[in-house]
Amino acid sequence: MIRAILAFFHDRPEDGATLAHNGERIILQRLKGQPVMFDSEGKEYATPADDPELDRIQESYLVTPLPQPYL
Repeated sequence: MIRAILAFFHDRPEDGATLAHNGERIILQRLKGQPVMFDSEGKEYATPADDPELDRIQESYLVTPLPQPYL
């Protein structure tokens, strides 16, 4: 799913804000005029099988605490 969202960002750079959440946390966001950002706490919610892939993907992006309005 993360790869699909990143492909969307690449194909549609002019689009506004996008948030991806797992039902509990916002794990990925891109706000208009800002870079793609991953939540630094989001890995806690990944499955063990996701970890190696997520690490490779996140190497190219900003990883920082994201605001969590749902919590």
